[in-house]
Amino acid sequence: MIRGFVLIEALILLWFAGFAFMTMMSLSFLLLNMPLTENITQLDVFYVQFDQLVTKGKNFRMVKEELCFELDTRTFCIFAENNRLIKKPGYEILLDQVSECKIEATQSKVSFTGRFRHKPFTMLFTLP
Repeated sequence: MIRGFVLIEALILLWFAGFAFMTMMSLSFLLLNMPLTENITQLDVFYVQFDQLVTKGKNFRMVKEELCFELDTRTFCIFAENNRLIKKPGYEILLDQVSECKIEATQSKVSFTGRFRHKPFTMLFTLP
């Protein structure tokens, strides 16, 4: 009778071990085949955000050290202040931790150069 219980316990243990092994193999396969995510920085978000402004805005021009443009019925200006790129009216922070930022605009292009988190960057946008 004791041998019967030992045999049943051994069979249950083998079944559980097989189930646990298959589960671990499946999880390992899933983890190894997961797509790698890219690190999206605030600089990437700024690029997309400003690209949308370029698409919708018009009449881009430099006024002193500010980039001004019309969007819908309002005039907005972007400028560098306290290591940030700011859009006004209001006080929307477009990019933080930026230094030595220089904004230039011509009839056909807008460029931003500076340092983001101590690394140099340059962004060039073509105006419609």
